Amino acid sequence: MCPIMDMLAKVLFSASFSLMTSVSVAQQHAQMARVFVCDGPTMKSQLVSADQSADLTRLVQSGLAVWEPNVLDIHTATAIAEGRGFWQASSQTTLFQAVRTKTPPEYLASVALQESGRGDRYWPWVINWQGQGYFFADKKAAIDGAKRLIEHGHQSFDIGLMQVNWKWNGSRFESLESAFDPRINVQVADQIIQEHLAATGQMAEAIGRYHSKTPSKKTRYVAAVSRQFEKSFTRPQLPGTNPCSNT
Repeated sequence: MCPIMDMLAKVLFSASFSLMTSVSVAQQHAQMARVFVCDGPTMKSQLVSADQSADLTRLVQSGLAVWEPNVLDIHTATAIAEGRGFWQASSQTTLFQAVRTKTPPEYLASVALQESGRGDRYWPWVINWQGQGYFFADKKAAIDGAKRLIEHGHQSFDIGLMQVNWKWNGSRFESLESAFDPRINVQVADQIIQEHLAATGQMAEAIGRYHSKTPSKKTRYVAAVSRQFEKSFTRPQLPGTNPCSNT
């Protein structure tokens, strides 16, 4: 693991994330954040209070800070999913570890890379309709795209980071907006895979059924996810991009 990734892991997982879905960080926690800064090519971190920085939320949104104590709010989850700031050096499994999924993070990350991957990362603002993937720049644009499909009478499309089908699994979300929340999208995908695992007793079968119960489609999908797993998690990895390398 490269020094940047090693430090991120120590900072972020020395204490477990608590998952926050509805109440703001400011209402529940003191306004403190651990801010990442570059000292030449080296990343350092320091605790900063609202007295020292008036806009801690902006730093979290930019991937340059995490709340203290660690809170997986929507801003943090989005920064992780998009690979903003220092998160570009983190593992693909980081979001799944933070959500505390029951399905092994490496498996879910491989599914995400297959479903919404572009390059070496997955992307949270994606819709797949009639076999065509549409990548949007941000959450609002993705939600607007989904609303347009629904307004035109279309219900069967895949949504978000894990490409959960809206027609068959939309009832698992509180709203269309929540379906694009990376945390909730991952939780629902994890729930679906765990249900298939409980029914079949086999992880490969559960992952295949996440895509389709049709044998031919299921087999091809498992093979594709396996290739993502091989590429990302079974071979020696090059160090992640160093966010401090150009400072």
